[in-house]
Amino acid sequence: MVLAFTLVFNMKDETDKPSSTKLRLPTTFAIADYVEFAQAAGQLILNLSQSRITNISLTIDFDFSALGLSSIILTAANIGKKAKFLWETAVTGFNARFEVPTVDESIFLAGTDDMNVSDPLVAPFILKIENGIVVPIATTVTFANNRVMDITLLASGYEIHAKT
Repeated sequence: MVLAFTLVFNMKDETDKPSSTKLRLPTTFAIADYVEFAQAAGQLILNLSQSRITNISLTIDFDFSALGLSSIILTAANIGKKAKFLWETAVTGFNARFEVPTVDESIFLAGTDDMNVSDPLVAPFILKIENGIVVPIATTVTFANNRVMDITLLASGYEIHAKT
């Protein structure tokens, strides 16, 4: 099943309070067409709104259900148990970070919140994030931060407990 693309307009009001509007779009156009559409739709939104648009993003959803990535949820799975990764990039000062939810406690050093980077599940994960994943068409796809600066090195990895 092909899912609609989502064009997200992020806005702020006079007090800098954020809000957003999402538009669903067909998947059949070139990126340049979406850019022109975003510009025109953004102007239409601004004509009705007293806010300012801070950014616009295009989200492309994929249905990967046939790839077998879904698995049975373990009884110990808790969305609040997370591994937080902080990464250095190719440009000093522009780092990246992300979290992986419902992690197995065994990937952390006993008695600490520090990640065991030598763990047999963690080490290959770090290696692929730092070096990219080889794919047949594009050779190597690298991981990057939101400014498209390549991730180069794990700076820190630790456990966090979020509210659920």
